Amino acid sequence: MRTFAETGAWRDYEEGRGPKPEIKAPLGRHTRKCTVCNHPEREAIEEEFLRWRSPKDIADDYGFSDYSSIYRHARAAGLFEKRRATVRLALEPIIESAEHIEVTAAGLVSVIRAYCRINHLGQWIEPPTHVVHHASPVPRTLDVPPALSPAEQPAPSPSLPVGSRAASPERRVSNRQLQELERDSTH
Repeated sequence: MRTFAETGAWRDYEEGRGPKPEIKAPLGRHTRKCTVCNHPEREAIEEEFLRWRSPKDIADDYGFSDYSSIYRHARAAGLFEKRRATVRLALEPIIESAEHIEVTAAGLVSVIRAYCRINHLGQWIEPPTHVVHHASPVPRTLDVPPALSPAEQPAPSPSLPVGSRAASPERRVSNRQLQELERDSTH
């Protein structure tokens, strides 16, 4: 009998909305028959599988006749889920050895981009692409009086220094003039 979650996973797969659920074999039979479970270096084999080493290379190194036994054991022991969570470990050696191996810049950027988009759970996370546009009202045109000739400009107020922010509305001082005045007073 399937659990509620298993039934939902199979329904999603059949409707094209998810991956095919894995069928778990009974562990009792698996552990009795599995060559990896009965191997004296089982933990080292599993560790190499989790570090994304090739099952064919693992089988060759540990004396298995076929690498399919590594896959069968990984499926029964739930190692695929653990390995997917460590997908970033597969990318780290590529990034670290970039100066010593021949790799194109585009290839290295692709690896780094993939590395940045995988979270600590091994899930692919797309960066946010939502753009917020703010509509601002059309600015009103201000009635700007014509510039005064130097002879028509009013004299500065004697109580306030030139460039003071409290200058009269008739006498406006630009930020650049204020900066020059501040620079002159400090040097």
